[in-house]
Amino acid sequence: MTLPPSATGRTGPHAIVIGAGFGGLAVAMRLGAAGWRVTVLDRQDRPGGRTISVESEGHRFDLGPTLMSHPDALRRLFLECGHDPDVLDLIAPDPLWSFHWDDGTRVEARAEGMEDAVRRISPGDLEGWNALWSEARARPWGGFRGLFERFRPRAWGGVMRRVATHLSDEKLRTMMACPPILVGQNPLTADPELCFPAMTRHGLVAANGGLGDVTHAMAEAVGAQGGEVRLGVEVIAASARHVELTSGERLEADVVVAGTVPPSRRAPAEAIGLFVWHFGTRDTADVWPEAGVSTMVAGHNIAANLRTVARGRIPEDPLIHLRRTTLDDCTAAPEGGDTFYALVPVPHLGHRAGPRWSEEAGPLRDRLLARIEASVLPGLSRHLATEMVFTPEDVRDRFGTPHGLPAGGHSAVSGTGFLHLVPGPEGGVAGAISGAEALVRNLPLPAAL
Repeated sequence: MTLPPSATGRTGPHAIVIGAGFGGLAVAMRLGAAGWRVTVLDRQDRPGGRTISVESEGHRFDLGPTLMSHPDALRRLFLECGHDPDVLDLIAPDPLWSFHWDDGTRVEARAEGMEDAVRRISPGDLEGWNALWSEARARPWGGFRGLFERFRPRAWGGVMRRVATHLSDEKLRTMMACPPILVGQNPLTADPELCFPAMTRHGLVAANGGLGDVTHAMAEAVGAQGGEVRLGVEVIAASARHVELTSGERLEADVVVAGTVPPSRRAPAEAIGLFVWHFGTRDTADVWPEAGVSTMVAGHNIAANLRTVARGRIPEDPLIHLRRTTLDDCTAAPEGGDTFYALVPVPHLGHRAGPRWSEEAGPLRDRLLARIEASVLPGLSRHLATEMVFTPEDVRDRFGTPHGLPAGGHSAVSGTGFLHLVPGPEGGVAGAISGAEALVRNLPLPAAL
């Protein structure tokens, strides 16, 4: 399948982009805007990379990201490439999250006005809470300081260490430090740029129709620039100037770019995997009014839980991110129903004695059901219409990541000399988009070739 270019006759230097995910499409858009003739290749039958979804009983389960931070990076991409960002139907949830603890404490996390909640939970931490917000909102990002902060060793530092220096209460620490999980990173080592106030400074959004609709708009933008998006084709080898497909076809180019990070034999020590339980419900549109778009069902100690994950074990009381997709996207479920997912940090597949998911997936799903039913969605069992689980093994098999990592898929293409995208510090979708911008800015303009 090919999404044909709507502009014809474009000549000039040719760029091949491997992968039609957020990173690859962002690279293609920027190259096309800079005058390159672009061909995007992807082995899937539709653009979007990890934004793929599956249907079950009328419910749409998004298997990849559903939220993105730094939405202005996406809007700027469209504007700077000559496209109207209004085609992106982005929605900012309010509140950003609701936090539920086993002792009955409930807090709605918003971008502003959290002082009353802090006073109620831990009055002595109010000064530290405000200091964290001021520090995060004022912290510059970029230049040599940004590079130093990003690449220096952290050894169980990052967001959690920064938060722990200001806050003593475990609930407040959880609220401040959990956002990196949404972009597949471990709060113990994730950059402080991903803490709660820093992420709210830049915004957090979903998309009506899912982020797959956003990547479809990006693919159409590539075509409008005269580029070509070829789907259902697999690259088996590449160099700086050509690619070879499984069909035997050889394509020549002036530059070859992979929209993924370079392959790695070992997963980073700080990496986490994700277990996701997708489920759809019937007759629940007016049920569970306190269950917002995003709910964190928090364990007793987030740092201890994440250290358990880093040792290759599943925590007894894991942090659960429960997302009710249909509150900001009514197309995700049949009328009267809801579509949810429950996401949990778990060990990646690089651990020698990690979980056997053929044995662990069912019991973990049952534990999640019990905790969610007891805290957020009473009577959930009676309303279940359909469900599926997605383990790190499923991530590996579907997306080709050797360790089942949720963030930054690895290229399986053999060869040397071609360029790889390096995600930006924002992580997730925004990191792929900013990484694409940095890559293209360092390529010579077509006139120089």
